[in-house]
Amino acid sequence: GCRCESLKKVVDWCGCSPLVFKKEHTHKFAIKNAQAKPFYIARKFESLIDIDAIALAEKQAMRDRPHLLHTDDVMFNVTFVNHYKADIDGYSLSFSMMAESLLSMYDKDAEFVSLLRIDAVKVHSSAPHQIIFTMQIRESDVPLQLLVQRRLVFHIVSPAIVDGFKLESVMAGTDIDHKEEIFRGITAYADVTSSPVVLLRWSRVTGMATTVNETKTSPPIRYLWRGPKQKLVATQKLRSYDSMYGGQFAALQLKNLNTSNLEPGMWSVVIET
Repeated sequence: GCRCESLKKVVDWCGCSPLVFKKEHTHKFAIKNAQAKPFYIARKFESLIDIDAIALAEKQAMRDRPHLLHTDDVMFNVTFVNHYKADIDGYSLSFSMMAESLLSMYDKDAEFVSLLRIDAVKVHSSAPHQIIFTMQIRESDVPLQLLVQRRLVFHIVSPAIVDGFKLESVMAGTDIDHKEEIFRGITAYADVTSSPVVLLRWSRVTGMATTVNETKTSPPIRYLWRGPKQKLVATQKLRSYDSMYGGQFAALQLKNLNTSNLEPGMWSVVIET
């Protein structure tokens, strides 16, 4: 972990603490506080993480011209960010295969021609990420758009308590941002060169004894990666981690494994407590 506990009173940000302002942080740049401390070291705004903080900053900056803010517009709190565009990024075999597979689920009779773009969208700050695949199909001159949302499937056997910590949730993805503790790979596509990551969320059980150092927010655990047919691919021992949000990360470098043991299909992970 790297929350820089000893420096929190000195600087606004350090190490790999979260950079992005969230709604609960907006008191830091309220008028009175902003006048007292006008500089925020390395902090930033990002709509995919929290558009509410942007709206509040915008409202404050435009307080003498509120008529210029279209707060009643349905799109005011919506985030729309491009992830891939074929005419700029070039042809992508993996994204095209994904789009064609999604199209077959939507309409098995439609014929896929090409993938045009992929965009991430959030309808408000607390909404889950959704993905828009825009593609050309044979049956129409008008591009088809599919709105896709990932299903997060996990099963936690209660009470799931390890050394004074309770496991709250499990998420899998690619391209982890350790500062913000989110996945930047919005499609979560993984091939043999990828590094899939599983993000665990823990909470401290009040009043329960623990051997974990008080500066840590998760227990040490053993982790099993399994391929299709429950075939064991790798085991890992995760150390306690220091996270602002109770996170703990397990990453698997597929390119370092024997590719003959890697099979496409449904993979799973087991957390031994």
